[in-house]
Amino acid sequence: MSDSQAQAYGKANQPAQTLQQSPQQQKIANKILEIKYNRIEELNNRLKQSLQKERIPASSVSLLIINNTQTVPDYLIPYLWKLDPKLSKFRQYQQLKESRAEKEVNVGCCTIV
Repeated sequence: MSDSQAQAYGKANQPAQTLQQSPQQQKIANKILEIKYNRIEELNNRLKQSLQKERIPASSVSLLIINNTQTVPDYLIPYLWKLDPKLSKFRQYQQLKESRAEKEVNVGCCTIV
């Protein structure tokens, strides 16, 4: 064997020599590997559980939202209240406001003192 081949052979065997560790170091390395494995396993289980959850397509959800907005009265939008105008306090207020506005039109906009 030539010198260059011997050097290459020696370099190739260096990692094998560094892998030889004391029993205490091997125990620590094994514990670290076991902890890493357990974390990966927990993550894998969580991902499996998330895949098992029921999925609802966006199109069906949008239909549910549309049906809900059409059937449930929204009290912020008066025309969706579906109340009789006589029972609607907002409608009564609007009518009172309109009647006051009609009366004020005849009075004028300015007062001169």
